[in-house]
Amino acid sequence: MFSSPRRFVIGFALMASSIHLFIVAAARSPRAHMNVMQFIAVLFFLILMLRRGADDVSEPLQLTSRDNSLRGLSLAMFIGSCVWIPMLPFYFVSEDFEHLAAARLPMLSTLAQLLFRGEAGLFLRPVGFATIFIDYHLWQHWPVGYHLTNLTIHLATIAGLYCFCVYLGAGTEIATCAALIYAVMPIHAEPIAWMGARFDLLCACLTVWAAVFYIKFRTSGSRGAHLASLACFFLAALSKENAYVLPLLLIMAEWLLMPDRRLRPVLCTFALAVGLFVYRWLVLGGIGGYTDPSGRPITYSIGARTFEGLLIRAPAQMLLGYNWFQPPIGGIRIVAAATAAVLLMSALGSQLTRTEWKRILFSFVWILLAVLPAHPLVLINASLMNSRVLHLGSLGLAILVAQVLCGIPAKRVRWGAAGLLAGLLGLGSIHNLGAWRWTSELSRNLLLELQDLDPSPQERTHYVFHSLPENLRGVYFFRAGLTDAIRFAYGRDDLTGERAQDSSPRGAPTSSEDRVVHLMWRGESAPLLERVRP
Repeated sequence: MFSSPRRFVIGFALMASSIHLFIVAAARSPRAHMNVMQFIAVLFFLILMLRRGADDVSEPLQLTSRDNSLRGLSLAMFIGSCVWIPMLPFYFVSEDFEHLAAARLPMLSTLAQLLFRGEAGLFLRPVGFATIFIDYHLWQHWPVGYHLTNLTIHLATIAGLYCFCVYLGAGTEIATCAALIYAVMPIHAEPIAWMGARFDLLCACLTVWAAVFYIKFRTSGSRGAHLASLACFFLAALSKENAYVLPLLLIMAEWLLMPDRRLRPVLCTFALAVGLFVYRWLVLGGIGGYTDPSGRPITYSIGARTFEGLLIRAPAQMLLGYNWFQPPIGGIRIVAAATAAVLLMSALGSQLTRTEWKRILFSFVWILLAVLPAHPLVLINASLMNSRVLHLGSLGLAILVAQVLCGIPAKRVRWGAAGLLAGLLGLGSIHNLGAWRWTSELSRNLLLELQDLDPSPQERTHYVFHSLPENLRGVYFFRAGLTDAIRFAYGRDDLTGERAQDSSPRGAPTSSEDRVVHLMWRGESAPLLERVRP
């Protein structure tokens, strides 16, 4: 249908215009914008299901290239760097200050405590904390250094995805396309721009490299590669619990993608996963994770909305996730409509054999399994808050989209669509980063204003902030770490702070040595704070 560039361009222009007009006419709120994108994402996936490959469909293109150079990987890493480099100077937000406070403690004893007692009895992520502690000894209070580490981990994940596709025999064309798409996906704004989401970033990187080394072991028989796979999985599981799905992913890879199915090699990874899970259970006294008001882990809360989140919301936000609370909306409407049009046109024009459709099925499984451990958090709203939990699953989505694009028979159309899609996704990422730039600057300015209002606080001063929001534009704003942020700003450990709406704030000094200062949040324009009487 779209075998020539001219037909593809005309079809794209008509579809993008139609989608944009529909968004303008029907979407009146951030939630409505998200619903439109979710509908389009579901339509995209349905088209792929209906176009399931068959044995009688001939190969439109020899996808396994003999080009063994790394030009495609270099291109993906370069473009990814260009998109995400603007976040390097962003300031710390929310939990970042808690992590900085913890990093000031003796490193070995603190890591030992995290390793054998966990974090507040909820999480077991010592490897993620270790990278933050190392960062602190390298960068101290310089935000750029922490964000540079995040960007480096993201680039390493891009390289891992590229190698995974190549070792599977998909060819450098699909590998390049998958790496390029993954490098610039808008849903990555939270894990890449937030030091507090380092755990998701590191988990995805180590998990994909564990998969890479496993596939290399299966194709070459290298014992060293098998040990490297187990080591990467061990570190990934101690970075974040999402990595426990790796044995299931490897089983699906054996079943769908490997020419000779062998489940015995997966048993080593599965046994390691069981051992780590038992260790986690003993350390945390249970499954761990966030709890509801009654103290019961929310992991056990499963209902109809759980399946909505896993099967609809999470894949849709991975594919077309935009922060609709971040202005300006007019520009991102155009970008979203154009991105949706490229995806739909590619799905309609792609020709998939049964083998290629198996890769798409594997990608679906990757998406669903990767978000399963975080199922209580996957009903992500139009602000993309908590979208970090989708980071591991987005690797599978990148493979899926790359397979669709590379199934377009005409080479000029194929690479034109891939280049256009990468550019549009990059613009979406820049838009989503705007919310992090805005909120991080407000975090910095609030602390500076506090120092101007109270330059030399007496010992044991306690600050109570009234009407201080928990988040701004989908970014946590002193939801946690308020006391640590105040101590960070003043360089003093005797100061404390809290939001008035949290529990029962101290309205008066509890002793003659205490001093309580009440401050009112005025809004997002200067001045941010003013002193008020209790």
